[in-house]
Amino acid sequence: MKKILIINTAGLGVGGVTTHMENYLSKIDYSKAEIDIVSTICEDKYAIGIFEGFGCNIIRLPNRMKNPIAYFMALANTLKRSHYNVAHVHGSSCTILLELYLLKKYDVEVRIAHSHNTTCSFKLIHYCCKPFMHYYYNKAFACSMQAGKWMFGKRLFEILHNVFDYHKYAYSEETRINKRKELNIKDDELAFCVIGNLTKQKNQQFALSLFSLLDIKKKSQLFIIGSGPMLSDLKAIAKEIHRCEDVIFMGARNDVQELLQAFDIYLMPSKWEGLPMALMEAQASGILCFVSDKITQEAKICNDIQFLSLNSMKIWAKEIKLSLKKAQPIYRKERSLEAEALLKENYEINIEFPKLRQSYKL
Repeated sequence: MKKILIINTAGLGVGGVTTHMENYLSKIDYSKAEIDIVSTICEDKYAIGIFEGFGCNIIRLPNRMKNPIAYFMALANTLKRSHYNVAHVHGSSCTILLELYLLKKYDVEVRIAHSHNTTCSFKLIHYCCKPFMHYYYNKAFACSMQAGKWMFGKRLFEILHNVFDYHKYAYSEETRINKRKELNIKDDELAFCVIGNLTKQKNQQFALSLFSLLDIKKKSQLFIIGSGPMLSDLKAIAKEIHRCEDVIFMGARNDVQELLQAFDIYLMPSKWEGLPMALMEAQASGILCFVSDKITQEAKICNDIQFLSLNSMKIWAKEIKLSLKKAQPIYRKERSLEAEALLKENYEINIEFPKLRQSYKL
């Protein structure tokens, strides 16, 4: 029986890394492995329920961000009490040096560093940690080539794709009709959406300003899905643009695959990303996508997706207006099938999972 420790340094909130963990851990043979997951910073009850349903144990530690010293000491005590054969650290910067140092100190045989982003908001600390971090891991994963270069530079790493059950996101006309009725979106209305944690990285304020700039004859609404620290600021911006009644804050949702069917245009104005799973899910649904050029081209699985500069909101508005015809439902099925073909080739869980199983030595 292998004993495995998994740490998501961003916390177990709603988001790509947590979903990535869920998808891969669903394939583990729990007769061969005992898995402990560290919970810090934030905790989504739905995600915790899924992990516990698999048979994972949740270890609750102090907030890594607000109280790093208490977190460090608590993690050290955890490693003293239990001997782990494998530890897998998910992160967005080289500050995972903190966890990797302890893992080596307490003789964890397999120490996996996993990069999920292409930059962070505290670059100075990242670059200070980078020269030292490489002494403490012995296996490196990244969600994309850019994410790997950000964390590991020219050192060896392996791509472990952010796989998901893309079949659930395939376009469904029936689901679209039912969900639009539930959301009170009329047939002749245009529904925009932004999905992600409400943070500076996800840049929902850009989407709000863009929405106010759009000159579209059709009645339109902007649905913002997610929760986070920027909620009050974003609501204030919505009031400033005088379209408050057309902006709907939906909070965190567990029915994103259905919601995507109801919307017409997907916006992702992120300032940085690794390989955003939310964008892959959106393309799988066939929705028309307009995204920041800060996002890696590796995320492109549909020809109709547009990567645009955050430096020119007017270009976003122009391109959206020119592409409105393609937002119609009649084009959705074709885009959804196009995405499915590529996902089947490169993002199939049964192809990707053996990489992780081999690293875990199961």
